[in-house]
Amino acid sequence: MYDCIVVSDLHLGSEVCQARLLEEFLIWAFEHCRTLVINGDIFDDLNFKRLSKRHFACLKVIRRNSDRRDVRVVWVRGNHDGPAEIVSHIVGVEILDEYVYSNGKIQLLILHGDQFDRIVSDYPWLTDLASGAFYYIQKWMPHRAARWIRRISKKFQRNSHLIELGAADYARSRGFRFVTCGHTHLPLTADHDGVRYINSGTWTDAPPCPFVVVEGADARLEFWPLPAVVLDSDPVRPHLRAGGVSDRGNVREHNEDNYFIPGRDDARDKTGDSHELSSLFLVADGCDGWDEPGGEQASLMAVERIPREIARRLPADETDSRLVQEAIREAVAQVNQEILGGSEAIGLGTTIVLALFRPDQVYVTGLGDSRAYRLRDGELERLTTDHTLGWALAKAGTITPEELPNHKFKNVLYLHLGSKEAQNGPEDIRVMDVQPGDRFLLATDGLTNVVSDPEIGRILGTVDDPQAAAVMLKDLALTNDSKDNVTCLVVHVPAR
Repeated sequence: MYDCIVVSDLHLGSEVCQARLLEEFLIWAFEHCRTLVINGDIFDDLNFKRLSKRHFACLKVIRRNSDRRDVRVVWVRGNHDGPAEIVSHIVGVEILDEYVYSNGKIQLLILHGDQFDRIVSDYPWLTDLASGAFYYIQKWMPHRAARWIRRISKKFQRNSHLIELGAADYARSRGFRFVTCGHTHLPLTADHDGVRYINSGTWTDAPPCPFVVVEGADARLEFWPLPAVVLDSDPVRPHLRAGGVSDRGNVREHNEDNYFIPGRDDARDKTGDSHELSSLFLVADGCDGWDEPGGEQASLMAVERIPREIARRLPADETDSRLVQEAIREAVAQVNQEILGGSEAIGLGTTIVLALFRPDQVYVTGLGDSRAYRLRDGELERLTTDHTLGWALAKAGTITPEELPNHKFKNVLYLHLGSKEAQNGPEDIRVMDVQPGDRFLLATDGLTNVVSDPEIGRILGTVDDPQAAAVMLKDLALTNDSKDNVTCLVVHVPAR
C-alpha cells in the first residue's frame, strides 16, 4: 500500500492516449494508495466529442471512487484542462493550482509545471492552437510519428529543462525538498541543490507508462504495467517470477474477475490483513448471470480467503503430497461453505483455478471453466478440465469437439465455488513435477474463449517477462473482441 500515487498528462481525447492501460492502472491505484493525485492535463482539450468509450471508462473509475473515505483524490490543474468549475463537475473532485502531500515523513510539492513554461504562460492561445493542430496530426498520421512530433516540439522549446529548474527553485524557496511536475512528457528524476525533482511523464507514449509513488520517506518513479513479482528461492519455495493483469473488457460494465499473486495483493483486499508470502497463485471469475454484485463479491472472497485458509492448514515447510492436497481441499471447501452460508450470500458464485508450488512440484486444480496451462519445451498442455455441460457432452461423445465452441451449453457450469456440488472441495488435484524453464498460465474464459491454444503457447514461449506476457495475452483477447472480463496470470520457473 503506497502513501500517495501521482499521475499526470493523461490526455483523454487524444488518439495516442493509452486509455486501456490507464483504466487498468486507475482501478489498481485506487486500491493501492491512500491519496491519488492527478497532476493536470487529464483532457487533451474540452472537446468531449473526441472522448472514446474507453476514455469515458477512465473518467467513470475516477468519478466512482471520488467520494471514498479511505482514499483521497486530488486534482491539480493543467494547461489543457480548461475552466476548473467544468472539470471539477465532470470528475467530482476539487481542482487545485498546487498541492502539498505530507505523511509525516516527507512533504512533496505537486504542481503541473506549465507555470514555468514561458511559451504557455506568455501565449496561452498557443495551447489551443497547438492542441487543434496536433489533433489532426495524431488522427491522420501513424501514432509513432505523432508521439515523435510531440516530443520533438517540446525538446525544441527546451521547456523540460526550464521547468525542471523552475520547479526546483520554487520548491526550495518554499522550503520543500521534493517536488513533482508533469507537462513536459519526459519522465525523469534529478537533484538540484538539495531538492529532488521528479517528472511523472505522460500516458500518450508507448508503455510502460510512468507515475510517481510516495512510500514512507521515499518518493520515486515507477512504471505501469508493474514489473513481474519475483519470489526468491528458499528450502521450500521454488524461485518463481510472476505477473498478472485483469481487464473489464470491451462490453462489461463491471470486472467480476480477481486474482492473487503473493506479495502483490492484487486481490484488492480491503480488510487490512496481510498474506504470508507463499507460492500460491489463484484466479477467480465471478459467474455470469448472477445478480450483481454477486459474481464480483464471490471472486473477491475466493482470492482473499482461500490463501488464508491454505496457510492456516499448511505449514510453510510441508512437502508431503497427501497433506498438501488435503489442505487445498479443506481450504476450498471452507470458503465454499462461507459463500453458501447465510441468506445474504444468495446468488454468489465464482470459478477458481489455482497453482500451489512446492520444491520440484506444483499442485493444480480448479472449479468451473477458468483454466491452467503449462508450457514446457515448446509444448502447451492444458492442466484443467472445464466443468461445463458442453465439455461434459463432448467428453461423453454426445457432441464432437468441432461442435463444442458454438454449442449452447459451452459456458453452462455444473460445478463452481459457491455450489453444493463443491462442498468437499475440488475432486481432482493434479500433482506434477516442475522443471527450470516451465511457464504456467492461469486464465479466465474471457481469454480462452477467443484466443487459441497455439496463440497462447506462442506468447508464453516468446515473451520472457511474465508481466508483459500477461498484458499481451489480455490485449490479444480484447483485440479478438472478447465479450467478457479478461484475467491472465503468468508464472515462470526461470531456467538455471
